[in-house]
Amino acid sequence: MCGLVGVANFGSGGLYANQVEAFTDLLIADSVRGSDGTGIMAINAKGRRTTFKNVGHPYNLIHSKDYDEVTNYTKQPYLKILAGHNRYATTGDPNHVNSHPFYRAPITLMHNGTLT
Repeated sequence: MCGLVGVANFGSGGLYANQVEAFTDLLIADSVRGSDGTGIMAINAKGRRTTFKNVGHPYNLIHSKDYDEVTNYTKQPYLKILAGHNRYATTGDPNHVNSHPFYRAPITLMHNGTLT
């Protein structure tokens, strides 16, 4: 079944380098819960939400330009929340559409299990 990970910093400023590194490590470790798809959601201090996802193991996502752009704390100095999802395809094909997170304004959703 799928796995969920996350880090947050609600103090002044944003996430520290060690928090972003811990998130990346958690995303990799959580791949034991599923490696059919991986996605992340980032929220900055202004409430701007960024999501992206990829098919397959977290390494596919972590080694992408998008991941660097979103999680680079020097480029994103006020990044407040990082949440990640590793998918184990219990229903539906392992593809980009079925990977999480899902966005339906104004909600971003990641879940563990099957929703009907």
